Amino acid sequence: MDGSELKIVFWTSLVIGALLLFSLVKKEKSERLKLFLFWGMIIPIIFTTVYLVTTTVAKNVGSVTKGPVHWHADYEIYVCGKSAKDQTSYNNHKFIPIAQAHEGEADEALDLVDPTGFSNRVGTSDFHEHGDGRIHVEGVVERLEDVSLGKFFEAIGGQLTKTIMRLPTNRGEVIVQNRMNCPDAKPGAWQGFVYKTKGNIVTQEKLDNFADYVLSPYSTVPPGDCIILEFGSETRAQTDKICSFYQIAIDQGELKRGY
Repeated sequence: MDGSELKIVFWTSLVIGALLLFSLVKKEKSERLKLFLFWGMIIPIIFTTVYLVTTTVAKNVGSVTKGPVHWHADYEIYVCGKSAKDQTSYNNHKFIPIAQAHEGEADEALDLVDPTGFSNRVGTSDFHEHGDGRIHVEGVVERLEDVSLGKFFEAIGGQLTKTIMRLPTNRGEVIVQNRMNCPDAKPGAWQGFVYKTKGNIVTQEKLDNFADYVLSPYSTVPPGDCIILEFGSETRAQTDKICSFYQIAIDQGELKRGY
């Protein structure tokens, strides 16, 4: 439900609750009062039901997907070396040094903060991650640009553009911006790549505007996307990183490399 629908449900529940409470407190009721209480509860219920059905149908019909979907895409984020010492500020935030944000081997992926709570997700109900390195699109997609990679980062409380990435992690917020130095003392930059399938052939594409990239409409991975984001000082035409489910499919002979 969006904000307006939640407000309608809230006020309807409040009215019905107040009338029920009054009905319980008022022991003796005239026929007129009984009729008032009856219609006082029935009318809001009918109005809310009609409103929710109408808005749901209108939203589905007007959406680009013509109804709810359940899409998935895997993603991995790589940040160069662990010895960078750049800790300048950006919008009153402190950069977490790469050495802290990315402990371990240089090709170890950077992870989103673990989900907590009953929902077990990071993000919104229709655009989130469950701590599995997989982007989940669940619900009605009104516009394709609503399920871009940049919008996903907004949903999880981060930010992604061609020049900066902000990511909430278990060690705190990681902010990595173009021209931060990598361990080779050279300034790095963000690059994006996507693996897709054509039949049983895996293709790879470099994304010029990776923040605006719209996820492919598949429920399983593969053929759903494998997205790789890399920060480094070396400009690449292709990446040598690949998501685990794509690699498993290649190893098992289900897919073949076509790049």
